[in-house]
Amino acid sequence: MSERKYTNEMLELTAAIVKIRGVLRELYAPASTSVGLTTVEATVLGAVVHGREAMTVSQIGRLLGHPRQAVQRAALNLKEHGYIDFIHNPNHKRAALMVVTDTGRELNQANQAEANAISEKLFEAVDKSRCQKIAAQLRALTDELVNAKNII
Repeated sequence: MSERKYTNEMLELTAAIVKIRGVLRELYAPASTSVGLTTVEATVLGAVVHGREAMTVSQIGRLLGHPRQAVQRAALNLKEHGYIDFIHNPNHKRAALMVVTDTGRELNQANQAEANAISEKLFEAVDKSRCQKIAAQLRALTDELVNAKNII
């Protein structure tokens, strides 16, 4: 196990998440490229498909931790290829909402199938139930952190 490099547990957690995010992006990059998308485009498309409601570019950028400009470029490319549409946002004059098209939903399903195949290979080396437990813990921690925003 690596030695501790940061001054507290929250900073240790942050560093570990940043590192694993990079590792996972690299491992799953072939899934997006196999369907003709960049990693950012696949990520944005997935956010549009799986979002609880239609979101703006800025909202998706904040959700994913990506700069708005990177999400905007990806969204415009996705729109150009017919994978998403922009619709009127009743809460904002200029910030349109993004919605997935049928073609985009099909492409996302193909991307997910490729990602699932990668996952199955990874489960030969990584414990699936451990991943499930960690994912549940991270979702719970995320909820706690969102609720703690008003403390800062």
